[in-house]
Amino acid sequence: MKQNLQIDLKNLINEVLHSKSLAPVRSEMKRMGAELKKLNATVKPQAQQTLKQAEARYQQVLKNLHQAQNEISKTAVLVKKSAQQLEKKLTQYKKVVLKQKAKTQKPAAKSRKATTTKKTTKKATRKAK
Repeated sequence: MKQNLQIDLKNLINEVLHSKSLAPVRSEMKRMGAELKKLNATVKPQAQQTLKQAEARYQQVLKNLHQAQNEISKTAVLVKKSAQQLEKKLTQYKKVVLKQKAKTQKPAAKSRKATTTKKTTKKATRKAK
């Protein structure tokens, strides 16, 4: 079971890291990096400072992207663990409820038998009036 859990987590992390929703962001980052390198070769010396700032910002965005991916993978692990714990608790609660239901149904059946009413005849009701 533990090995299956680790394999599932690895698959989940891979799916998150290679998800289609993050693919446009990664491709845009790669494109921006290529453009920056291309511009670096042809830029005038005065623009070097602006280019360095853009590269620093690009690196910061990449760093934030990797941090977000790591947080997503950690959150996925926590969600899976909590789901397993909840599932265990639900099965325990279900067992307790079924036991309680069985206990309450036994005395209720006995009390129904004891509380059956007698049928009165028409003559008995006329005499009572």
